[in-house]
Amino acid sequence: EGTESISPSAASVSSCKNDTSVMTKPRILFFGYSEVGYACLSLLLERGDNVVALITHEDNPHEKIWFKTPAVAARETPGLRKLGDEVEVEATLYLPPDQGKRVGAVIIVPSSGGVEETREIHYAKQLASAGIAALVVDSFNSRGVSETVYNQSLLDSWEMENDAVAAFAELADHSRIDSKRIAIMGVSKGGSAAMNTSFTFRREWMNAGSARFAAHVAISPDCTWTMRHASTTGAPMFFMLAELD
Repeated sequence: EGTESISPSAASVSSCKNDTSVMTKPRILFFGYSEVGYACLSLLLERGDNVVALITHEDNPHEKIWFKTPAVAARETPGLRKLGDEVEVEATLYLPPDQGKRVGAVIIVPSSGGVEETREIHYAKQLASAGIAALVVDSFNSRGVSETVYNQSLLDSWEMENDAVAAFAELADHSRIDSKRIAIMGVSKGGSAAMNTSFTFRREWMNAGSARFAAHVAISPDCTWTMRHASTTGAPMFFMLAELD
């Protein structure tokens, strides 16, 4: 993986350019997804090697996990929110290379389009590449829903918030995760869940208890309602919003 082990010196590059046996020798290489991988591939192509290369995200291990989360009854009436039958939720955990110490983690809740490779999975793989574990929670398929773009009533952010709290408990018990450094993030509908899990009154409704996220990242969350009591856990919150929101 390191550049020292696969990047030739200027002298060796110069000698290789003059060595036809090297120039014509096939070479098959595999690179993980990284800037180093692209830089090395560029260097090899520049010096004339015959390269078959695969640049991929899949250099971080990931595993499927399942956990129970409470279903919610009477969610249309805020004062009557109750915990009903449990739902088994599927999630995918992306882990950075094991360095012998616990790492921070981010729980990623999906947008209205459900879990997508170009959004939730992309964020998870980037976080894992940066040394941070990421758990992508599939609140949609776990309930037989593919997306809610045209019908938001199929899945409420309230269910997603409960999923996130249940996911927190699951990660907190993981041998490689630092339970004091578990954050939450999401885009759009997922951003609303990431934001709402910080509010004191909603946490009381869902019996969140000690599941306190270390940070909340809300990317373009819903902004159509105002709360009378907006007290939070006090954890840092990062908003990424459109210019006129």
